[in-house]
Amino acid sequence: MSKFNIKTFIPGSVNSDFQLYFLSKGLNAGKPLEVPCPNCFVLKCESIEQVKLYKSIGFMLWRKQSFIPYLTGSVIPFIRIDDFRKIFSLGIEQTIDNRRFTQILTQLQAFEELEKTYIKNLSLIQEAKKALYSKMRDI
Repeated sequence: MSKFNIKTFIPGSVNSDFQLYFLSKGLNAGKPLEVPCPNCFVLKCESIEQVKLYKSIGFMLWRKQSFIPYLTGSVIPFIRIDDFRKIFSLGIEQTIDNRRFTQILTQLQAFEELEKTYIKNLSLIQEAKKALYSKMRDI
């Protein structure tokens, strides 16, 4: 199993090319992020392949709501870093070298591409509708 290094993100800290961020507060705690925010954890990786793998594992854990039972706090829920490490470590153990996970990941990536296409098409439809509505002013 690969070792990983998860810490609390400190704004202004030195970033490397191979980092992944996870939201640490709110009902979406554990969600992988593209860019850091003040309320997140940072996972330092060794390669871009490791970033992609850990992002997939993190996204799977977040979608499965694996972090929800570990949320604490009465006003703004948050996950403790030790709980996040424990869940993430279990996620890695269950998925690394798991053929079924690889198959599911491939299917999920295909769905994500399809979703992006649909979102783009919906945006184009909205623009076409706006153009038609603007023509109605001329009537």
